[in-house]
This record gives sequence, C-alpha cells and structure tokens, in this order.
Amino acid sequence: MVTSGMMLKVHECWSDTLTDVKPGEQVLIVLDTATSQRIAEMAAQAVRERQATPVIAVIDPLPLPNAEPQRRWRRPWARQM
Repeated sequence: MVTSGMMLKVHECWSDTLTDVKPGEQVLIVLDTATSQRIAEMAAQAVRERQATPVIAVIDPLPLPNAEPQRRWRRPWARQM
C-alpha cells in the first residue's frame, strides 16, 4: 500500500532529481507492473512542473532489482522485408 507520506517522498525525490530538465523536453519514466501506478503519476507531475512532457512506459518485472531490460527494439512502423 502506498501512503501519502510515501508519495510526498517520491515527489520530493523526483523534484531534486529533475533539476536539469528543461522546458519542452521529454522525460521517460519506466516502471514495472509490480510498481504502483501512483508513483509514476507523481513522477510525471514533477516533470510537468518543469514544463516538460512525461512519457510513462510499463514493462514486466525484471529478474533482478535495478537490472537493465534487454535492448531488442522493434520498429513497428518499419516496413518488413
């Protein structure tokens, strides 16, 4: 359960982290399905407060904490040969 105190800490953390974000930039927020959507919403709000655009991506949980997802990018708009 995510409490309001936890949400305030998340917002403060994001506000401190986003000091280099410039107005008009896009910021990618990645979370997994095991993470509360409210945390991503708070992060997105901190991005909006800097007049930037948040983009939220949700992935399946990874096998290890802080692991990087595999980088097999697929371009659905690219024509198949």
